[in-house]
Amino acid sequence: MINRISTASQYQSLTSNLMRKQGEVSESNNKLSTGKRVETAGDDPVSSVTIQNYRQQLTQIDQYKSSITMANNRLGVMESSIAGVEDNLDATKQKVLRMINGAMASNDRTAFKDELISLRDGLLELANSRDESGSYVFAGDQMDTKPFIKDANGKMVYQGDSQSRYAQIDKSVEVKTSLPGDQLFTSVPNPYGDFRPDFSDLSDGSKLHVLSATTSDFTKAKPIDIQFTEGTETLPDGTEKR
Repeated sequence: MINRISTASQYQSLTSNLMRKQGEVSESNNKLSTGKRVETAGDDPVSSVTIQNYRQQLTQIDQYKSSITMANNRLGVMESSIAGVEDNLDATKQKVLRMINGAMASNDRTAFKDELISLRDGLLELANSRDESGSYVFAGDQMDTKPFIKDANGKMVYQGDSQSRYAQIDKSVEVKTSLPGDQLFTSVPNPYGDFRPDFSDLSDGSKLHVLSATTSDFTKAKPIDIQFTEGTETLPDGTEKR
């Protein structure tokens, strides 16, 4: 049996094949120009899901990078501020030691007092430091609240809280990016360092023992009366020796 195919059917079949090939060529050109094999989920459903997961991971990585940058900047501000506080306190200590001078004139004492006031104001400014976003770094979680202010009586008051802020820099890693001002400035456990003085034995009538002294103006020098009294020494066996 001979099947006869009309010219119209042949033409329609050829046209369909050409259009399909043209679409494939266009799709190939699009992949070449974009560098992407999968443009839509219809191109490859399995690969499309994998690509979407990768995109979510890349977005999360960008967020971690932003958190790391923010944490570095905030810690840099804190480090710089604390270094400034140390320099400020050291300068204050030097000023106070220089003021312990009985021969200092009144004008000099006034000048030293003004310098100490300036150092105090500088210390307050450092305690109220802000990061690049304008948040106070020593206010705990109250980042928009100025941590230290002077009340009506001139006393420093802490307005922040005792919490610390953290930044997530990885899936399960967080770093502390702040120090509460009350712990850093007002709740120092031992301000004297490794040695703590004991004043429990002081009582009324206690005397100050001067190890050494120098007189710069001998015209105002007065005689010093020194008296020696017998004392006792307790030996290791418990007996006393005069």
